[in-house]
Amino acid sequence: MKKRAETGHTPLNIVVDTFDKSGKQLGTRTVDMYHFGTRNWLANHLWWATHNGHEVIVKQVPESEVA
Repeated sequence: MKKRAETGHTPLNIVVDTFDKSGKQLGTRTVDMYHFGTRNWLANHLWWATHNGHEVIVKQVPESEVA
């Protein structure tokens, strides 16, 4: 994997899919785990989703698929 020139870190992106109790997808979002704002969103989203009985699936995204 290539490292980011500006940080020296290997990119770490994940896709977050959220589903309600019936299995209907509520949303999807890509999160850059080196970006404080989106990483903070993920923590808040996990709290919200679990407190509302939703399911969250997290998968790593290959660097080639991130725009």
